[in-house]
Order: sequence, then C-alpha cells, then structure tokens
Amino acid sequence: MALLIVQCLPASYAADVIQKESLALFPLAIASDIDNSRAAYVQQYANDLLLLIGEGLTQTQRYAVVVFDPRAMPANRAVREQQFTEKEIAQPIPAFGGVAKAQKLAALMGVNLAMIGSVDKYDFDKAKGEARLTITAQLIDVRSGKVGTVVAMGIGKGAEGSSQPEEAAGIAASYDAAEKLLAGVASANPTEPAGTPVAQPSHPKKSKGLIPAMIGAIIIGFLIGSG
Repeated sequence: MALLIVQCLPASYAADVIQKESLALFPLAIASDIDNSRAAYVQQYANDLLLLIGEGLTQTQRYAVVVFDPRAMPANRAVREQQFTEKEIAQPIPAFGGVAKAQKLAALMGVNLAMIGSVDKYDFDKAKGEARLTITAQLIDVRSGKVGTVVAMGIGKGAEGSSQPEEAAGIAASYDAAEKLLAGVASANPTEPAGTPVAQPSHPKKSKGLIPAMIGAIIIGFLIGSG
C-alpha cells in the first residue's frame, strides 16, 4: 500500500511565490512650461525620481523592473525597422500622448507593463523654504493597451541653515512624490480590477532604510556636482 504524505504549506507561502510582472520603466519627461531657470534642478529631480520609483517598485516584490535604455537592443531594433528615429528614441516619453510609443517599445522589450511619466509642475517658495513638485505616471498594459494613471504631489523643505535650501527642499519633495506615487500604483494597475489588494511578501517588510539612504546619497551627489 502506498503511503501518501501531504505536507501542509504555511498560508504565507502563497505570498512568497507571487509571480512578478515584468515592467519597463521609462525616463521621466519634463513639462515644457516649467520655468527655464529651474530646468536644471527639475531634470535632476526627474532622474532621482526614476531611481526612487524603480527601487520602490522592485521592493514590492511584485514587479521585475527594467529601465528603458535608448542604447539597448530593443531601441536599436525599433530604429532599424524605422518605427522611430534615433531622436525619438532618445527623448523621454511624456505621461500623456506617449502611450502608443511606450507600448511599441515595451513590446519589443518583451515585458507585460510599461510606465511613463512627467514632472508637470515645480515651484520653490523661498520665504517658506518649501518646494512642491507634481508628477503624473501612466501604467500601461502592453498586451491590451489599457492605461492606469496616478498623479502625486510631493512637498519638501530643506534643512534650516542649509547652504543650498532649494536643492535640499526639491530632493525632499521628490522623495515625498515618489512615496505617494508608489502608494497609488496598485490601484492603477490596468491588468487587474482597480482596488484589488496586492499580496505582500510574508517575510518581514523591509524598513524604509533603503530609500532614505538613497536620498542621502542623492543629496551628497547633488551637492558635490553643483559645488
């Protein structure tokens, strides 16, 4: 007689084996009406946001994130097949009006989802030492073309006595915007009904130490670069 042994797996096991969705993360565009005197700052914040969003999505354990690189094979293939010019490939894709382009490029990358975004507004209140930054992101289901949209506004203040108060406040606002954006991604995911909770990994949650550490590194890099 064969003996059948059934091993009961812990309930937390299912959360540990969540199938990750592949996601192409595209560099953030900058709205054309942002003040030219702030353009260099905003470009740096856009770069920082890309890093923060990519790390944040990876930490959810839900997404396998690939940052789009215009020098990589899928982009070169798109140019060879004359789907896009080299200039079009090199330019960031804005949150609105860029869905079809992102969908094509993401399909060449072989991923399920694509995320594009724009820094729409930025201002710094010198009297208050406060920066405000608004970002819009669109999450695209590459197969169906369905889109979910998230808008987040980050607010940040620089440390008192800082030699570069606007840069410090802008970085803090970027961190705040990234956190708010990531919080809205689950309900904006077009591959599932809105509001469906995302299963969390069963092991203890990572502390927020990674992103603050990244922010510290970003601040140091920003200050060195501008020094």
